[in-house]
Amino acid sequence: MNLETLLTLAGLGHFGILIASFMVPKALNWKANLASLPPFLRTLFWVYGAFIVLTIAGLGMLTLLHAKAMAAGEPVARSLAAFIAVFWSALLARLATTR
Repeated sequence: MNLETLLTLAGLGHFGILIASFMVPKALNWKANLASLPPFLRTLFWVYGAFIVLTIAGLGMLTLLHAKAMAAGEPVARSLAAFIAVFWSALLARLATTR
């Protein structure tokens, strides 16, 4: 399998994560759990969630659209790949320290 194919699969993987993430509010009973928060914090929580969903969708779309450029090592595409790596590394590091 070549790098462009792997990047295409990674781009599709972002959308797989999004499909799973749409189940999170119900699985974690956000409606009941967030009800005790002040309205501003409740709204902020949902805004953060929407921001993360849009970011992951954007990363997936950009990877799919520019897999060839990323595989070729074009400078802007390398920067995109670096940003994606930092994004997922920070998220996974944070999840690894959460109990």
